[in-house]
Amino acid sequence: YSSSNGGASFNDATFNFNSGTITCSTDIQLDDENGGNVTSFVMGDGAPTLNLTDTNPFDDLPSTGVETITLSGAGATVNYSRGGDQTIRATTYTNLTCSNSGIKSAAGTLDINNDLLISGTGRLDANGNDITIGGDWTNSSTYAPATGSFDQETRTVSFDGTGDQIITNTNTETFYNLTVN
Repeated sequence: YSSSNGGASFNDATFNFNSGTITCSTDIQLDDENGGNVTSFVMGDGAPTLNLTDTNPFDDLPSTGVETITLSGAGATVNYSRGGDQTIRATTYTNLTCSNSGIKSAAGTLDINNDLLISGTGRLDANGNDITIGGDWTNSSTYAPATGSFDQETRTVSFDGTGDQIITNTNTETFYNLTVN
């Protein structure tokens, strides 16, 4: 979408990802030409899956304009699947998967409306942040079972779903502070 105002050009754009699977091996980039742009990346309601393999897939967002990233469409799954360490964007997810290997570190508070899956040989690090989950917690990671595949530090994990929620772990799961609403 383009418009002009007093000689300045504004190029607003929205990318709607409604179904299927996209694997992104670099950064998600929303490009603004000037401070008046509005750009959006929206995961819709058709159960799309976004596989992210970059170290920090959302670190190149521009500092001008308005950028909106919505990763919480009905049935949407975001999979941080790099074979190594990754930074998880602090936002609301419908379903969040941490797979493959390496430490997946939260960049801020995580709000997961449905399910969390930790798999492969990876590890989820709360990184000083709280996690809220509305669905099931499944941890099938084989990352060094003696040290655990979830590092909560001294933070809180809150289960706030409206129905039954299941915690599944093939080894053991330890929570520092667990809240069930």
